[in-house]
Amino acid sequence: MEKESNHILSTTGIAFRKYPYSESSSILYWISSLGCIKTLAKGARKTGKSSFAPIDLFYECELTFYVPKKSDLYLLKEYQIIDPMLGLRKDWTTFLCSTYFIELVVQTAEERTPLPECYALLQKALAFIQKKPISLKIIDRYEERLLSIHGLEGGKIEQLMGQAPGGGKKLWETRKRLVDALGL
Repeated sequence: MEKESNHILSTTGIAFRKYPYSESSSILYWISSLGCIKTLAKGARKTGKSSFAPIDLFYECELTFYVPKKSDLYLLKEYQIIDPMLGLRKDWTTFLCSTYFIELVVQTAEERTPLPECYALLQKALAFIQKKPISLKIIDRYEERLLSIHGLEGGKIEQLMGQAPGGGKKLWETRKRLVDALGL
């Protein structure tokens, strides 16, 4: 559900990184059907009168933001939390799997490139792992579907990770920790 009007966009997104920007503001990174975007939430760190509710990783929100003409940092106008996805924090393995799924999309896609199929797959996968135990079969299936979306159907995950910065070293490390956490 994207809307565009006078350099204001609205979409649904999942927060995957959060950094302080100043004493009162934060930068939030989102993955959405519009792609990977970063927003500046002015006043988000203020105590008391902040116009933003506290937000954490994996929160799915309806976002409205201003698009600047010369920057890739969007100004967050407002957001509404749709789902805090608390089930992704139930144990270390689920949290690690969530991180791997998100980073696999983020690291293999160009910033601000529309990713509706990747976003839909991610939403479905995160909803699934909140309810079911993590297994290697789930991880393999997610990787296979992501390969297919990227036009690499029948390929190996190495092909997709090779597109990531540094040849996907960080992704391989996360995947290894995840497989180790599963006891495999």
